[in-house]
Amino acid sequence: MKIRVRDAHPADVEWMSRNTEGWTVTVEKQEGAASLAEALHALIAEDSDQGVRMGWLHSSLQRAAAGEPGYVRLYELHVSPEFRQRGVARALVDELFVRVPDQEIILSAWDRELYGVWLKLGFTYVPEPGEMSGDHSYPGDMVRPPVEASSEGSASSVGIVVQDRFLRERNVQGNAELFRPFATLSPLDGGGRNSEDPTDR
Repeated sequence: MKIRVRDAHPADVEWMSRNTEGWTVTVEKQEGAASLAEALHALIAEDSDQGVRMGWLHSSLQRAAAGEPGYVRLYELHVSPEFRQRGVARALVDELFVRVPDQEIILSAWDRELYGVWLKLGFTYVPEPGEMSGDHSYPGDMVRPPVEASSEGSASSVGIVVQDRFLRERNVQGNAELFRPFATLSPLDGGGRNSEDPTDR
């Protein structure tokens, strides 16, 4: 099975609304709904051979307050149950990472039970100031910091540069064990348009 990731179209909206956990998806802006009109990127993952839709992602651009940087909020990532554990979630997230490499991505209302899954997908857990090690309620944010290459240019060095700068900007203090960096930005290495990576939720 090969996974193709493409932009969502109005014809996908009904399927997206049926394949979610509590969301309504619309074409035009509507209160309480995820709309294509408001999306920065709304993506569909499908089997490129069969044309069967397997999962979708919805993100939006959060405008900055005065003097503050904007960021991308990932509102929804859904994979149909029959297609889980096949790399669909990774393909969707990888494609979003490729499209917005220079912007911070923050999960919206992320499921704490999937803490390890989000780390594997390339996100970093950033604790609340003063958060204690062992607090498994994880009150902090799950974030993909902006990516910028260091002088060495390797994936691992990029991760170190991003981690150090990101922590300074957020003024994160306390137990360093709480900060869980992504593994050398591995999702960026594989693109995302055609993925057979088995890592998935």
